[in-house]
Parts: sequence; structure tokens; C-alpha cells
Amino acid sequence: MFKKKSIQRRKHFLIDSNQKKRSRPKKTRNRALNFLAQFLLLRYFFRFLRTSFLVTLLIISMSGFVAFALLSPYFHIKKITVNREATGVDIEAVQATLKPFYGKNLIFLDTQHLKKTLLQNFLDFRTVEVKEQWPDQIVITVKLSPPAFTLFDMETANFSTISADGVILSNKSDDQLPTIKVKGLSKPLLPGTKFIEATALEKIKKIEAELLAQVDTGTQEIILLPDAQEVHFITLRNTALWFDLRTNIDEQIQKLKLGAKEIGLHSKPIEHVDLRIPNQLFWK
Repeated sequence: MFKKKSIQRRKHFLIDSNQKKRSRPKKTRNRALNFLAQFLLLRYFFRFLRTSFLVTLLIISMSGFVAFALLSPYFHIKKITVNREATGVDIEAVQATLKPFYGKNLIFLDTQHLKKTLLQNFLDFRTVEVKEQWPDQIVITVKLSPPAFTLFDMETANFSTISADGVILSNKSDDQLPTIKVKGLSKPLLPGTKFIEATALEKIKKIEAELLAQVDTGTQEIILLPDAQEVHFITLRNTALWFDLRTNIDEQIQKLKLGAKEIGLHSKPIEHVDLRIPNQLFWK
């Protein structure tokens, strides 16, 4: 009986002593964990404050810049320079055309609209390059369409120079260029006006080259009828070859090549050969 009580006391004592010994580490651990949790929360809180402050500062800065850009005349265009490397450009006329662009905000400048404005007003311009020079200037570089032919008006005996894009460049002749005689003009040829499409001039060049290469006929004259969209090539044997600029040039040349021997193109005094009718060849 005494042994049982003694054993129970020891067990009770051991349990109590164990509880007392273990309670202190748990309290210390819990306090440490609570402190660490609070520290982490504070760190996240300060990090959030710092991030939100930077974002707020960035937004304020951007808003201030936008307001400054919109309301301040600092970025308004005050000077437009036209590159003088492009000889033959009327600087005063270009500046007059660009007057509406002065005072525009350079940040919001529509360069494509500016280019389109110049190309529409100056048909002899082939390309327009716009370079921005901050904060309030732009530089424009213009390239002109190169001269391609000298035109001779058979009615008035006047000369003009035409560009590769079909625009009259001047009322002067250029001895370095091939000559095209123009027949049946309904209005005078004025510099800066469109006379013919560039594709038509390309066809004329192609016909002259192919006649020499495939048909073996030299050319002494080229006569253009602009209203009828026809071109007549006068060969060295004084034969007029009539081409239609609105239809396929290769087919017309091939037709002449295949029929040259049959009609005696190189042996008979033929006045003209009409190649304008599809799948037909007429000659006199």
C-alpha cells in the first residue's frame, strides 16, 4: 500500500516536473515565432509602402511630363529645314506648303501626312524623308524623279524635259536624253504637271530595246500620241510600227517578230505596221 502511494507520488512528481521543464521552452519558442511573424509582417508592410511610393512617384512624373508636353510650347515646331542637296527644289514654295505644320506639337507630328502633302503638291518629288530634331525642329530631304526623255511638241516646236515618273520638269531640252516627238497635244506642257504615267514611259523604253534585240530594226524616231495612248516607232527603213500602250507589249512584239518575214519587213518598202489589234497584224 505504501509502495503504491510512493509510486504514485513519484509518477505525479515526474509528470509535474516534466511539465514545468517543458513549459519554458515552449513559451520561448512561441515568443520567438510571434516576434518573427511580426517582423516579417512589418517588412512586407514597409516593402509595400516603398513599392506604392515608387509607383505613385512614377505616375506623378509621367502625368507631369504629359501635361508639360501638351500645354507647354516647348515641343511646338518652330523651324523646318529643307535639304538643299536636292537641286531644283523650290524652297520657298515648299516652305509655303508647310506653313500649316508650324506650331504643331512635334511629339504628335504625323510624318506620313506631311509626306503625303508634299508629294501631292510637288509631283516631281519622288521621295520625301522627314527627320525630327528635338525639341522643336524637323529636317526634310527631298529626292526628285530623274529626267528620262526630252519631249518635242510637233505642233508648237517647243521642247520639254520629262521625268521617269511622267512629270514635266522644265520647258528646256536636254541633249543627253533621248527625244520623243509628241503629236496631237490638247494643252501646253507645264513644269510640275503630270503628263503621262511612268508605266507608259517604261513600255516605250522596253519596245525600243526589244525591237533592236528581237526584230533587228533600229529606231530613228519615236512619236507619241498621248490622247490615243499610242506610240509609233519609225525604223531605219522609214516604216512606222504602231503600238498600243494600253495592251500587252510582249504580245505585240512577238506578233511582229513572227510576221516580219511574211510581210517583208526587212525587204519591202512598208509604210506602216499596225500591231494594236489583238491576234491580228495589219500592214500597208
